[in-house]
Amino acid sequence: VKLGKNFLVLFSDDRFLSVSSAELIMEKIRKIVEKKGEAKIGLPTGNTPQKIYELLRTDYKDDPVWEKVTLVQLDEYVDADPLLPESFHYQLKEALVNHVKLKRFISLNGKAEDKEKERKRYEEEIKNLGALDLLLLGIGRNGHLAFHEPGIKTSNLVEIVNLSKETKEDNRVNFSQAFTLTLNTILKAEEIILLASGERKKEIIQKAILGAVSLDVPASYLQTHNQTHIFFDRSATGEG
Repeated sequence: VKLGKNFLVLFSDDRFLSVSSAELIMEKIRKIVEKKGEAKIGLPTGNTPQKIYELLRTDYKDDPVWEKVTLVQLDEYVDADPLLPESFHYQLKEALVNHVKLKRFISLNGKAEDKEKERKRYEEEIKNLGALDLLLLGIGRNGHLAFHEPGIKTSNLVEIVNLSKETKEDNRVNFSQAFTLTLNTILKAEEIILLASGERKKEIIQKAILGAVSLDVPASYLQTHNQTHIFFDRSATGEG
């Protein structure tokens, strides 16, 4: 299905979504590397992409294209220890980074003593890297992308944000803040794939795709992006 500038693809279940997404990600990475010599990609954590990562680290583990890929971490809890499973740094390494031979993994340190110094360091990394070629995103139940929560207005590329009560409940964490790439960085990505799985995402997907473009629903800004592909399963549409 095509809606405006964005492609929406409906899958029958999350397994098919994962297989198709893994195939598409590898296809796009190969094309980017063929064109530019390297690929800069951003990948999220969370439940939805886990099956995708499982496929990437098994079916595509030995693909030489990984050696041309720089992987960027999207967000991290403030005070999360990168050596412990609570951190997104740890989760990304376990899910993919430790299994494929990447050119580079650019990551956040949630335990950095000086939080603002770490934010600035990461922002400089992102600035020097330039626009991402491919960005895979999940969507929060309140419409956040990465951890760019509703209502946050900033000119920074990387921000330290207060997590909403809803986000803390959904993620089952006690962390109150997080580092995140902001909409300023996200919308500069040349191509974006948004994943949504499960009935709980139905309402917010409709708001993001069909509602007004507003900071109240950060994901609604994807309507302004030229190359966003939105993948969801039937349960996220309320049909299954």
